[in-house]
Amino acid sequence: IPDPAQRRAAYEHFRSELHAVLKRYPTTSLRGAVFHAVAVSYQEEGNYSRAVEYFSRAAADPELAATATLQMARLYEYRLANRRRAVELYEKYLAANLAVDPFSCENIVLKVFELRQELGQHDRAARFMTDYLTRNPDMPLAGEYWLKLAELYKNRYQFLKEQEIYRHVAQRYREPGIGDRALYAIGFQALTNQNFERAAEVFAQLEREYPKSAYLPNIARAREFMQRMARRRVR
Repeated sequence: IPDPAQRRAAYEHFRSELHAVLKRYPTTSLRGAVFHAVAVSYQEEGNYSRAVEYFSRAAADPELAATATLQMARLYEYRLANRRRAVELYEKYLAANLAVDPFSCENIVLKVFELRQELGQHDRAARFMTDYLTRNPDMPLAGEYWLKLAELYKNRYQFLKEQEIYRHVAQRYREPGIGDRALYAIGFQALTNQNFERAAEVFAQLEREYPKSAYLPNIARAREFMQRMARRRVR
C-alpha cells in the first residue's frame, strides 16, 4: 500500500482483528503467535518501541521464545540504540540455545563479544569468549575467535595472555589463515624482543607448514632485518 495513511489504517485494522481473536479466545494456544504477528506489524510500521513490547509478550511462548528474544535484541541494537539491553537479550538467547544448537549461535557469540567491548566491558568480554571457546573448541570458527580474543589482550597491553593464545592456536588450529597467523605473531614478538634465534625458528616452522602463507613476504623482510642486525654486531 503506497499511501502512508492507508498503510497505517491497514496495520491498525490488522491488529484490531488479532486483538479481537484474543478477546474471543483468551486461552488459545496461538496467543504467542498473535502477539508475534502484532509485533512484526509494529516493526514493519517503524514503531519499534511497541514492537519490542509485543515481542516480549510473544517470548512467553516457549516455541517463540528464541525467535522473539533475538528479534528484540536486534531492535534494541539497530533501531533503539540501546546496546546494553541488546547484549543482555543476546546473552539470554545464548543461555537458552547454545547447548542445544551451538553451531547456529556462533554469530551471536561474536556479537556479544564485540558489544561488551563497545560498552567498555573488556574483561567481561574476554571471560565470555574464553568460556565459550573452552566449552566449544571444535566449532568451525573457534580458531578465528581465539585470534580475536588475542587481539583484545594485545589492545589491552596484556601481551603474556596474547602470546599464550597464539601458542594455543598454533598447536590446535592449523588451517591456513589461522595457524600461520598465530605463528607469525609468535615470531614477530620474538623479533621485537630481539630474540632472533627464536624468531628464525618460528618463521622456519611457518614456511615449512604453510608454504603458501600470505606471511611469507613479511618473513623474508624479517630475515633481511635480522641479517643486518647480525652484521652490525659483528662490526
